[in-house]
Amino acid sequence: DFFTFDGKQAISPFREAGYVGLQFGYRVNLYFYSNGIFEVDWSNGAANYGRDFYRLSSDGYNVYPVESVSIKVPYDLLIRFYHDAGSEDEISEKEYHAILQKQRAAGELDLNWSEIVKE
Repeated sequence: DFFTFDGKQAISPFREAGYVGLQFGYRVNLYFYSNGIFEVDWSNGAANYGRDFYRLSSDGYNVYPVESVSIKVPYDLLIRFYHDAGSEDEISEKEYHAILQKQRAAGELDLNWSEIVKE
């Protein structure tokens, strides 16, 4: 899991983005890019998955959405690409990959992690 620290308590910056109670790992993974973008790579199974891109808000305790893309494979087995997480704004596969490339262009961030231990 990922938290920020306000000097008194650990705070999940993703709580307002709908990830409350959801642990990163397995079907939900988190990536950090050197331009300040966070990528949440999620999956609801083989037929529905996507990527949500966020930035940390100026207060340092929340994230705000930048862009989302998703893929759905319905019963007809035709892969459909979307420019949102709700699978409403259909785009081409080329557009989908261009969005991923744009958001990931800065490269992954080399992080120095700190562990917060409750005393």
